[in-house]
Amino acid sequence: MSVEISREFALPGVTVRFRFSGHTDRGAVRRINEDSFLMSAPLFVIADGMGGHAFGDRASQAAIAVFTDALMDDAPASATAILQTVTRANAAVLELSTGSHPDRRSARR
Repeated sequence: MSVEISREFALPGVTVRFRFSGHTDRGAVRRINEDSFLMSAPLFVIADGMGGHAFGDRASQAAIAVFTDALMDDAPASATAILQTVTRANAAVLELSTGSHPDRRSARR
């Protein structure tokens, strides 16, 4: 997966242009790409799927979804808000690793 984004930010007396990109690759061993990322300046999140572990692709997608939801809620980007989002993302990944998640059976490879 590859993505390139350009953004402009206006500051008093100057316009700042950013161009950033992200790329993930499934690698030489895995059937699927288990990595996910979010690019929403000034926040950049990378979720490594931990190739070979159960739910690696879903875990990375779940972590990114939590951050995407936090941005949609227009949450402030304070250190406290980011740490709370990390905690929620971790909980979403842990839910996948317990036997209680409804998709648990279908993810075994």
